[in-house]
Amino acid sequence: AVPHCNASAADAIYGSTWTVSVTSTFPNASVVIDIRWPGGSGNYSGITDASGSWTKTQRVQPSMKGHRVDVNVTVSSVRCSTSFMVS
Repeated sequence: AVPHCNASAADAIYGSTWTVSVTSTFPNASVVIDIRWPGGSGNYSGITDASGSWTKTQRVQPSMKGHRVDVNVTVSSVRCSTSFMVS
């Protein structure tokens, strides 16, 4: 299989949580997600499971409200991206 990763995230609601789900062809590999929005940024890291998947859930930050959050993911050396809206 060609090495790849895929990231997805559903739109989120202020006062709740956001979740980024990553699938890839890299089992037990390092994964880093960078998130950015007009009021800030965040950086999270972890290790994919045996099937190459990883999920991160965090609370929605107040400054995210009303903005689109850009998500950039790197698994091993492969990149993928997604975004979600916070209402």
